[in-house]
Amino acid sequence: SFACRFPACCALRCGLPVALGFWHMSQTAILEMFVKSGWKASSLDFHALPAEHPKATAERIIAQFRDLHVGSVGAGRDLPASDVHFYSDLRSEVSVVAEPWLEITGMLWGIATAHHGHMIILTGARGEFYAFTDPDEQLYSLGSTFSEAMERLLLGHSYGKPIAKSP
Repeated sequence: SFACRFPACCALRCGLPVALGFWHMSQTAILEMFVKSGWKASSLDFHALPAEHPKATAERIIAQFRDLHVGSVGAGRDLPASDVHFYSDLRSEVSVVAEPWLEITGMLWGIATAHHGHMIILTGARGEFYAFTDPDEQLYSLGSTFSEAMERLLLGHSYGKPIAKSP
């Protein structure tokens, strides 16, 4: 059980890992990274985030992880593992980087930077997550859940091929 693995963390004893979508052992390692980074657990359920405007989803994520810096850049499974630094407030100007994919993804809103600021992490209206890579100006899908996105970033799991730009 999660409680036996991390007895000092009340968030893990109350079932929060399941609420956040942390189902696998690799994902409990991610949750442990969040706790070690100073995150104070709450009852926010990321699977229950409504399919609303991505701005509202981004605001809720930023409110939960405001200015938290999680993980570190280093060796990963498929790619280098990244750090993730959540924004302290909503930064609408960041969404401009995703305009070439607007017809494919819909409006996206930035929630964090990653990999020493060389990536911007964005979320969409359906709760999906993306990474815009600054050096090569590509957009990658990080998955349809927050936990999947964090697993790919923090553990260095593959992002797959970049998404083609809108015609």
